[in-house]
Amino acid sequence: MERTDFGKYVAILQAQHNQRQVDMARVLSVSPAFLSRVETGVAKPPKAWVDSLSENYELSSEETEKLRELIQIERSKTSIIKNLAVDDQNLVLLLASKISSMTLIQKEKIKKLISEPDN
Repeated sequence: MERTDFGKYVAILQAQHNQRQVDMARVLSVSPAFLSRVETGVAKPPKAWVDSLSENYELSSEETEKLRELIQIERSKTSIIKNLAVDDQNLVLLLASKISSMTLIQKEKIKKLISEPDN
């Protein structure tokens, strides 16, 4: 299964610190299997992981904020989109984050675009 953006981020942290998944799982006090499920979007990352990862990997404030954002995105995903490919999940979340600021005309254009039969 493909890693989410959060999964890719923690994989980079592991590589930067010459660690394996089992090492990070130990830092987070979870099993490597659970960490793998979180990395692939099957399970949601706990909010407490922001502080734990930030402290243990000495993240900058910018890196911590990026981590917080990625965790929030994963926690906000619903079961409806969990079975979609990661790119499709991100597209759905982008639309959801912008829809309240769209005009009626923009919304109608999107409806028309996605309602058209595939050619």
